[in-house]
Amino acid sequence: ALAFIRAHRAQVGLVTVVIGGNDVAGCARALDLVSCIREKLPELKANLATFLTQLRAAAGPDVLIVGVTYPDVLLGGDVSSEPLSRALAPESVAAFLYLLNPALKAGYDAIGATFVDVTAATGAYLPSSQTTNLAPYGTIPVSVARVCQLTYFCELGDIHPRDNGYRQIADLIAKTLPK
Repeated sequence: ALAFIRAHRAQVGLVTVVIGGNDVAGCARALDLVSCIREKLPELKANLATFLTQLRAAAGPDVLIVGVTYPDVLLGGDVSSEPLSRALAPESVAAFLYLLNPALKAGYDAIGATFVDVTAATGAYLPSSQTTNLAPYGTIPVSVARVCQLTYFCELGDIHPRDNGYRQIADLIAKTLPK
């Protein structure tokens, strides 16, 4: 990607970045999610700083770079039959709110990128007392329902967004673009 951007610098006006998840993906099976992420955070920050510095150099100072966070798919564990997945769901909120997203924001800010908090925009921080009814799960927290509706995690254990999830992310990015 860096080589392509460097080679086509005059034609690049926008770069979107979603990065960092692989650095902490193993924590999704940890008994203590927050401790695991806290332990991996220095490596995530170092990798982020290295890549984003290279990206800014390749793109140049005037290219708009938009850094995006992730939906908190681990909230979908709330509807799982696996006890570990169910236990990690509420922990994931603190992990995103206090560890992951602040680290991502700091990394993006360091290179003058725009930060888009998809986690917040998809409702991850809503109180679990706010509920809704979503088939086939019944009454569940709104934050969990949104993850189920926007990604394949609840149904298939797949972290990737559905079409409507990608559409919401694209809309959030579009709102940051100059008019």
